[in-house]
Amino acid sequence: MTQSTNDEIDPRVSRMRAAHQTLRDAGQNSLERGQENLLTALTWIYRWGWTTSDMLNRVLGRTSGGYALRQEKRGLLRGTATASGVPKKFYTLTEGGLIEASRHSDERIPYDLDPYRVNQNLIRHDLIAQNIVLKILNNGQTADYITERQQRIKYQNGEHKIFDAIVIDDDGRRNGIEVELTKKFDRQRDQFVRSICDDLMSGHVSRVLIVSDSNAILRDYKLSFEPGAELPIWEKNNRAHYAVARREKIPAEIDGKIHFIPLGQ
Repeated sequence: MTQSTNDEIDPRVSRMRAAHQTLRDAGQNSLERGQENLLTALTWIYRWGWTTSDMLNRVLGRTSGGYALRQEKRGLLRGTATASGVPKKFYTLTEGGLIEASRHSDERIPYDLDPYRVNQNLIRHDLIAQNIVLKILNNGQTADYITERQQRIKYQNGEHKIFDAIVIDDDGRRNGIEVELTKKFDRQRDQFVRSICDDLMSGHVSRVLIVSDSNAILRDYKLSFEPGAELPIWEKNNRAHYAVARREKIPAEIDGKIHFIPLGQ
């Protein structure tokens, strides 16, 4: 029987070797994708503070559930039941998850490991903000986003308004996002309007998206931001109480830079 040389390898052996290499490559790619997904999930929670299982699946583009629960079993996430039951649970980082997220981040964001420090009254509001940012990211032409938590670290001196989120376009333009579910009145509303005008005029943001599930709230803000509309300026008086110190006009330069969007559009 003649022994095969290296140049005369049985085609079946070649196919087997190729199949084994394909399996090794697939395994390596699977491991890499798994690690990439994990870092994406941990980073999302690190930046936002918390999220839900459904939101995490959407962030990762997964059609099947259970990812957050698996990471909870691995000791990287902590699931906490909500008081309202909607959603049933939210997820925060454990100490192990925080170590993993922070060591891959260029930004140091203080993180409270106590899930009961999460303000559950704002869960719906904050989930809407997360969902808006995710939709914008998935539409492309977006370079990055900055959460409210990140802004509070960057702008500790109050030099800029703290938006619910800022989305940064590929060309560097910043879009401030505000989710408004309850109507603001008097000083709170006037200071909200003024801070947005100031950030638009300074160029800190290029445009602002105000999103609400209330048409009445959107109509009220449309009137408040109308160029030439009166804007009361509040300052503390000699008794340390806030009072209207003067009245200014909404600048014409912000016209067309604020978009009022009904929730779901």
